[in-house]
Amino acid sequence: MAVSAILEDIEIILKKFKACIESENFIISQSENRQDNNDFLKKYNLDKNKQIEMLNCLTKEDFSKSEEHRNHEGRILYFFGKKYELTNIDGLREEVELYIKFYIAEKKRTKEDFTIIISFHPAKYSIKYYM
Repeated sequence: MAVSAILEDIEIILKKFKACIESENFIISQSENRQDNNDFLKKYNLDKNKQIEMLNCLTKEDFSKSEEHRNHEGRILYFFGKKYELTNIDGLREEVELYIKFYIAEKKRTKEDFTIIISFHPAKYSIKYYM
C-alpha cells in the first residue's frame, strides 16, 4: 500500500479515535497485567480530563505501525508514540515519550465506536515512527 494511502487510513482512524475520546467512549486498560498504565497515571496524577487532552493531541506524525490483534481476529491494533511535557507527583517537569496502543471496537447494544487503550505509558524501547 502506498504511503499516502496508509496515512489517509490513519487520518480516518484518528478521526474515529478522537470522536471516541471526546464522547468519553474509551477506556485505558488498568487490569493487573497493565501495571505500567496504572503506575504512569498515578505518577503524573492524570485525571480523565488530562487523559482526554493528551489523547486528543495524537496526529498521523505520531503513528508507528498497525497489526492484527493476535487475540481478536479481525481487530487491528494501532501503535503511536508521543512526547509530552508532564509534571510528576514530586512537582518535577519531565519530557516523557509515551507508547500508546489501542483498537477501536463497536459497542454491542448501541453499535457506537468504543476505543480500548491497551498501552498508555512511557516507552520502554525506542519507537520507530512511520514517517
